Amino acid sequence: MNLLAALLLAVLAPTLACSAPLIPPSSPPDKTILPVVEANHEEPTARETRPAPSESTATSTERTDSTLPSAPKGEEVQGGGACAPPDRGWGRYLPFQKIRGARVSLPQLDTPPEALDIYIHFHASDAVRRVFVQEGYPAVFVGVDRGEGSNAYRRAFDDPSAFPRLLSDVTRLLAQHTGRQVRIDRVVLSSWSAGFGATTRITQLVPERIHGLVLLDSLYAPQLKDEEGNLRPGTVFAPALTPVLAFARQALAGQRELFLSYSDVPTLGYASTGEVARFLLGQLRLQEDRVDPGEDPRGLITSLDRQGIHIRGFRGSDARAHCQHLRLAAEAVALLFRTPKKESPTLAPVSSRE
Repeated sequence: MNLLAALLLAVLAPTLACSAPLIPPSSPPDKTILPVVEANHEEPTARETRPAPSESTATSTERTDSTLPSAPKGEEVQGGGACAPPDRGWGRYLPFQKIRGARVSLPQLDTPPEALDIYIHFHASDAVRRVFVQEGYPAVFVGVDRGEGSNAYRRAFDDPSAFPRLLSDVTRLLAQHTGRQVRIDRVVLSSWSAGFGATTRITQLVPERIHGLVLLDSLYAPQLKDEEGNLRPGTVFAPALTPVLAFARQALAGQRELFLSYSDVPTLGYASTGEVARFLLGQLRLQEDRVDPGEDPRGLITSLDRQGIHIRGFRGSDARAHCQHLRLAAEAVALLFRTPKKESPTLAPVSSRE
């Protein structure tokens, strides 16, 4: 077996866990369909409820835990291949420093600013760091990696104090580095694959604190069930997407920023990122523009930019199609931070690095 085949097998075989954050802990357990290959996952829980009349008259199930095809393991992302952009170094950023539950890369600045924006990425953070530090935007980069399941990301922020504590830890690190108090200005949450467990949970808890969401092939949802309890492929259980849909409406009004990319990587027992994206577009009454992908089997096929909403749809249903979305962080950073602040800090020249 060659290296590429081994990578694809490792990507598609294990399972990840999804979350639908609106279910209370007291929900009764229920069985759901699992992929044939089982790996580290939590037994799902569910509750029977009725969807809105506009969606379906059939019974649906919202689950706190579903299953996803596995993203590459951390060493596969960092080691190269389809999932890891080339590592061109740290640019004008400092190497990672560890804080509680995260790693932080600080920009090297000519003068300490009063405020800095922050970009927090969940899942495969070193791969996104490789893209981010080359963009030249003076924001703090924070990477959070919690393993292979989105439940781990969600649970890390179930405690309402967890996210403010993360921001406080970054603020203290900035003060130590600059010798002055530097406040955090715009907050952008970013995720790939299973990392959406954190981005959706934090957005639900503190929506007013989040300036932007970047979902890199990273938004899934439960499917509806019929009256006999059978899953209905191609359907989306709307309440699971309430936090993101509310955020998207604010972005459409120009109050927030949302960058969402999707593929048609197949899923079992829940809606794929492509199905979720098309559902959101329907709810927002938006129409994407068609793009000719040419001969590229994983090329861009749809695009939308409306106020603060940016959506990109891609061909592809294999592991490489899922992995390539990590590289879209460059476009997301350029779009979400495109409006300079009145007093934007200046990055120090590369030659100033020790």
